[in-house]
Amino acid sequence: VVVLVPGYGDAIQMQKAGIIEIGDMYNINKKDLGGEDIAVQIEMMLDDTVFQSGWRPPVSMTNAISGEGVEELVQNMWDHKEHLELSESINEKKKNRFSYKIKELIYSKIEKLISESFINETEIKEIVNHAIDDGKFKIYRIIHNKFEDVNFEIKKKD
Repeated sequence: VVVLVPGYGDAIQMQKAGIIEIGDMYNINKKDLGGEDIAVQIEMMLDDTVFQSGWRPPVSMTNAISGEGVEELVQNMWDHKEHLELSESINEKKKNRFSYKIKELIYSKIEKLISESFINETEIKEIVNHAIDDGKFKIYRIIHNKFEDVNFEIKKKD
């Protein structure tokens, strides 16, 4: 759910291309402060978009304080869940999220191994102090020089 608020209109103009690609549904909160113009802009952008999934994101308006429009938003969420289940997209999304999490954990482990093996907090402080004393804080060059003579070899455990 992409949640927008009134007064966001100028930002929408700048983000037109990207904002439509990210949402499965759109909600304008603070309905009591207006926002119809945002809803109309989003509806128009959605009208000009082809959705391969067969799902056209709904646009709703809510007031979180009074609760107005919340039922419609919740219904939109249920409708989207049903659409995903019927189209089997939900399993693909779960697989993609799971794959991303696995990669994220692997990268985190590799980062930790490298950090623990090659550089510690004391060395980082020395690099920073040296860079500041020189007046040349060229971080990429400093790191490149630090690892210039390091060769990585990954061996798969049997």
